[in-house]
Amino acid sequence: EGQSGFMLTTSGKNKLLERLETWRVIWKAGVNVRSKPDKTSSAICFKPQGTLVHGILEGAWLTLEGQSGFMLTTSGKNKLLERLETWRVIWKAGVNVRSKPDKTSSAICFKPQGTLVHGILEGAWLTLEGQSGFM
Repeated sequence: EGQSGFMLTTSGKNKLLERLETWRVIWKAGVNVRSKPDKTSSAICFKPQGTLVHGILEGAWLTLEGQSGFMLTTSGKNKLLERLETWRVIWKAGVNVRSKPDKTSSAICFKPQGTLVHGILEGAWLTLEGQSGFM
């Protein structure tokens, strides 16, 4: 962190880096953490709606980071987990955080250039995670 540069993600057929992502449980009933990436494997624990987890996506399963287990991201047409993304403000003048996803809604705070935020992109608007507002 704090350094500029580039990293190669693959070399030939070898993966050098994996994308570790943050996910939020969105299924109202919550989601089980399983011992194997299989719906019939034993449940290790349970994550209620709104819980954030970190992991690596492999097919429909999230391999958890920082704890053992696997979580199914979808079941049929139902989304169980939603991927959160990290964004950096690159506009030199910074960006206002709005109360609604509308350019005419009131600005509730300001994020200067270089600020990192977490959220979910919906159309042209980023719904922020961990604070109220839209960018």
